[in-house]
Amino acid sequence: MHATMSGRRQLNHYSAITATSRLAALITALCLSFAGTAFAENYYINASEGDDSWSGKLGTAFQVNGPWKSLARIAGVSLQPGDNILLHCASVWNEQLVIRAKGTAEARITIRPYGQCGNIRPIIRPTRMLSTSVTGTELTVPLQTAPQIVVVDNQTAPRARFPAQGYLSLQKINGVWHLPLSGIPVDNTTLTGADLVVRVNDYNIEERRLYSVGQNGEFTVAKPFAQAILRGAGAYLEGQPWMIAKSSQWAYNDTDRQLHVRLPNASAKVEVALPGNAITINNSEYLTLRGLGIVFAEQNGIEVNSGRDIRIEVMYAKDVGNSFIYATNADGLVIDGFLGARSQRNGVVASGNAVTVTNSDLSDIGVSTNIRKSVAAIELSYAVDAVITNNRIKRTGYSAIMFGKRARVENNSIIDACTRLSDCGAIYTSGAKKSLGLFGARILNNLIAGVPGNVDGSAAKLPLTAGVYLDDESAGIMVENNHIERAQRGIFSKAHSSRIVGNTLISNELSIFLTNAGARGNGRADGTQLGTNRIISMGPQAPMLTVGTSADEPLASADNEYFWLPAGVKHEERWLGAQHLPARAIAPSSIRRIYQAWSMVNAQEITTNAACPLTTSECPETRLLSGQKAIWPLVISPNSATVVVNQR
Repeated sequence: MHATMSGRRQLNHYSAITATSRLAALITALCLSFAGTAFAENYYINASEGDDSWSGKLGTAFQVNGPWKSLARIAGVSLQPGDNILLHCASVWNEQLVIRAKGTAEARITIRPYGQCGNIRPIIRPTRMLSTSVTGTELTVPLQTAPQIVVVDNQTAPRARFPAQGYLSLQKINGVWHLPLSGIPVDNTTLTGADLVVRVNDYNIEERRLYSVGQNGEFTVAKPFAQAILRGAGAYLEGQPWMIAKSSQWAYNDTDRQLHVRLPNASAKVEVALPGNAITINNSEYLTLRGLGIVFAEQNGIEVNSGRDIRIEVMYAKDVGNSFIYATNADGLVIDGFLGARSQRNGVVASGNAVTVTNSDLSDIGVSTNIRKSVAAIELSYAVDAVITNNRIKRTGYSAIMFGKRARVENNSIIDACTRLSDCGAIYTSGAKKSLGLFGARILNNLIAGVPGNVDGSAAKLPLTAGVYLDDESAGIMVENNHIERAQRGIFSKAHSSRIVGNTLISNELSIFLTNAGARGNGRADGTQLGTNRIISMGPQAPMLTVGTSADEPLASADNEYFWLPAGVKHEERWLGAQHLPARAIAPSSIRRIYQAWSMVNAQEITTNAACPLTTSECPETRLLSGQKAIWPLVISPNSATVVVNQR
């Protein structure tokens, strides 16, 4: 009994010590957290009412103190965890922001608006107004370096090009490429110094400065092309004053270092973008940017050079020369609620671990008249464990989304991808030169509507496009429950060890195309799992093509659900090398005859109600693919589509 009571007293004593220790640890943690923010400062910046000689610690001017004026003033302080940089909501800065800031998980450093301005945001607009006299509507002004973005009356002006639309056909004579001088209204010597923009193949554009042009059109460029120019390639010339054909176009003369602009009127205001990025973030941690606007960035709206746990929230960037956001080695980067519009090349490009892009709207990427090499609206090929969810992407020159290892690509809507180039996927990946092995990536519940491709200026006769494109050396990718329509190929896979299940494919020239390692199937450990895809063939469209080799046997096959329109029905095709195999028998229960089909698309972030496209008497006959009657108005969830059929 004595030993037991003694043990209890020891236990109670130990419990008291433990509780005291836990309380002390909690108090210590709270103190450390408080210490991280107790001395945090707010720094205010107001472009119109501030003064860089003031302390910056007051939001409004009071006697001889108040906010700073310039973004550059931030460089004069050593930011500490918990500090806030507050930009007045009605301010516009014609300068660039460069920042290096290291907060902590408990005390982030934040850059955000202050003031009462409704929906108006502080704007970073890194441009310089050109002040000079104008004769009529022709502006000529000296500039030491050629600009990349010229702004006329708050709109980006196109750089002059020839021809104004379309392409010149390059000719290869005796192994040497020639320009067609007969179609160019100036002599060959004038062309020296112009930029030559060449569509070298289906999927790539390259630009080179003309070093010389011979009297027969043979030319040399400042550096060799990275890829071989294919026969039939098109090109256009850019950047010389004689090419200016209409108002708001511009050119730069390297010889006399003069900018030439044709104005819409004599009072038009002209600006040039400052070289570089609107915002540059260097080696930063636990930094948040929220609620800011960016316009007319020559390179990137935001560039992140190494860092971790940076958040970019509820911001916008418009009219940029390279990318809305360009980030390298940015572990834990989160981009949430971002709006990007009109980028010459790309949208969001990032590398690092656990990068997230979500709830964002990106449009008009790589689609300008002066086409450039473009990769994607969201390019995370070199980001591991990336999350790409709930984004809305419209009108891209090349791909909408590119992903890498262990990515989750889910609930995105993509409208009109691959509109300027070809050999392109709305959602695309490749394992070539990356040694990624099994990707372990997931492509789930995405809406893809319109992947037309474009072969103008290329040697190709028909565009190769796909809604989902799993290219060489990719593997281990799940493609499930996506809606894909109006692509040349709905799903195009070269990826082994993958799963393609439950997708809806309507009005694609070829719904599913498996080839190379992607053609493996039927129980192989590295095979493609296929099943329950709903394929709606409009007219002569083909449902499925499998092309493998003896190394791929047995070939993949599946019991999909087929919906046939009456005219020109095609069945599966299967090839083993050059051998055309008999079509696999399809169970009658897997085929349903229909007479009409519609895809009701909702690419918005809110639920919509769709009206019946038929007459009042016909609407009651419509059904969903499940066989249930369609109830009008049809409720369609965000970033999704519903197919309605008429079986009469």
